[in-house]
Amino acid sequence: MEGAKSFQEREHKYMDAIKKKQDLVKEEREEKELKECTFAPRTLRPKERRTLDDFLKDQQKHLDRKKDDITKMAKDSQEKEEASLASLPKINEKSKVLKKDQPDDKPAYERLFAMSKNPIGKSKRKIKAEEDVPSRAIMP
Repeated sequence: MEGAKSFQEREHKYMDAIKKKQDLVKEEREEKELKECTFAPRTLRPKERRTLDDFLKDQQKHLDRKKDDITKMAKDSQEKEEASLASLPKINEKSKVLKKDQPDDKPAYERLFAMSKNPIGKSKRKIKAEEDVPSRAIMP
């Protein structure tokens, strides 16, 4: 029986060695698979949670950044507008003098209408045509 016990002991040792080898291979394979994974998430732990004051500070920073962005955009649009205004034509000095000579600020169509009603404002051709009308009359 002693030979049977020694055989069983050797078989248990052999099976334990095989199991250890399988476990070792399995662990090595898992480590190899995990080694390829590079993602390591950073999760919030209870000690890293923000307090209310931290939250309010972050919100204020966000509002300040947003306000700065709005003022920057307004400044940029104003600069673009000023740049576009710089390319507008300038009024000639002679035109400025002529504008000053006009007595009122009526629109052009009203001034032209008033000139047409005034005999002095009528064109020479119209005045001449009106003078020639009696001479064109048919004589019997």
